[in-house]
Amino acid sequence: MKLRDYQINAIENIRVEFIKGNNKIVLCAPTGSGKTIIFSELTRLTNNKGKTVLIITNRKELLSQTDNKLSQFGIKPDLLNAKQKGVTVGSIVVAMVETLNRRLTKNGYENFIQSFDLIIIDECHINCFNKIFENIKPKQKVIGCSATPQRKNTSPALEKYYNSIINVCQVQELIDLNFLSDPISFGIPINLKGVKTKGNDYDDKDLEKLYDDKIKYTGAIKNYEMHALNKKTIVFCASIKNSKTLSQEFILAGYDSKHFDCYMSDNDRNEVLTWFYNTKTAILCNVGILTTGFDCPDIKCILLYRATKSLSLFLQMVGRGSRIAENKNNFIILDFGNNIKTHGFWETDRFWNLENPKKTKKLDVAPVKECPECGALVPINIKKCKAIIRTEIWNNGNEFNILCGYEWPLKEEQKKEKEIILQQYIRQKHNTNKLSTKQLEEARVAHGYKVGWVFHKLNTLKQFEEYEQIRGYKRGWARYAYDRYRGQNNEPVS
Repeated sequence: MKLRDYQINAIENIRVEFIKGNNKIVLCAPTGSGKTIIFSELTRLTNNKGKTVLIITNRKELLSQTDNKLSQFGIKPDLLNAKQKGVTVGSIVVAMVETLNRRLTKNGYENFIQSFDLIIIDECHINCFNKIFENIKPKQKVIGCSATPQRKNTSPALEKYYNSIINVCQVQELIDLNFLSDPISFGIPINLKGVKTKGNDYDDKDLEKLYDDKIKYTGAIKNYEMHALNKKTIVFCASIKNSKTLSQEFILAGYDSKHFDCYMSDNDRNEVLTWFYNTKTAILCNVGILTTGFDCPDIKCILLYRATKSLSLFLQMVGRGSRIAENKNNFIILDFGNNIKTHGFWETDRFWNLENPKKTKKLDVAPVKECPECGALVPINIKKCKAIIRTEIWNNGNEFNILCGYEWPLKEEQKKEKEIILQQYIRQKHNTNKLSTKQLEEARVAHGYKVGWVFHKLNTLKQFEEYEQIRGYKRGWARYAYDRYRGQNNEPVS
């Protein structure tokens, strides 16, 4: 498997940290960046040197996914879970953390852990891995992987167990490289007044009561119909009761929906996940079991039917929809909990450290505004809404997104600048072929013309490519638009 440049750099940075003597490292990379690919390649490289690797995970689904990914690197590990009796021996072992924690009191398991040259911990921010460190030797090398390496104030900080962190890349960087899908965010205000805080997050019982409301259930379905109709959707709810009820409401409204939780049997869980993977319009409701490591690239909508004060939880939930897939160039976020206004946009750059977040009496409110035309949430400084309001399919099968295009009213100084541009255009209106692509767009905006006016003024593929960048269209739009307006007659179809 060919690695991306940032994945290769991450492996090199880990090697440098080990040379420095930092034997316990956190590898921080966003959901969808390929953490499993990075540590699979690390496993292969380590094993090629005749050394042993122990990979520890915390969920059955992750155990299976890790095994599958390792096989793509030509690695067939031994598996250690509750079904295996006795100590598993092998150069590469993938183990469930619960199994190890239960058996550490038995003879041989401390020596078993200490026998490995490299230990890799998947989703290392979760507390269940703490006990393992009591049995790791100081000179053993450990790599903890996480998209959100941060814990609650009440939990031991990661700096207690690790001495270095590597921030691999940022979400927006991956979106720009077309390695992650572009999010389109919609917010539905929820009044959280009276909801108590327990620990570092909202009280579970208060949240369940708040969201166990017929109007809110109906509102979730209406917004799904408005913004994400027939798109594969995963819903994160405040409680199992909320999840079961909302799933049933979707079914009553005529949609294909199921509920999923940790209390289901292995057979039932596998059956539901198989249904979800194979159903294009599936709506899967859960609470938190699918927040980390769940990989289903064709998810096109994330519905947050809950509020959280946890930045990590917010990022993990939304990240489930970020992977790229065939016929998918964006995904929808439906926020029923003021989460974006609380934590900022999912795609915002963030640089993580090993410390726990400091306690604050008031959460910072991200600068967000709502588009009055389509309802999308956008950064406060955006002048034009670029939310996708519909997708057209061309005769050649390719998709083309139609953007909202709403423009916020200009301030007085901006109006004067616009008037100057308009006057310049009026002076040259009979000779528009002398205007640059940028000037044509400025003239269009100043005069209030639709974008089609510019399309008919552009003559070369290079001009269409310039306009693609000016408007922020996805790569490839220029070729399709050029063929339509200046080349072959390639009309879009709905």
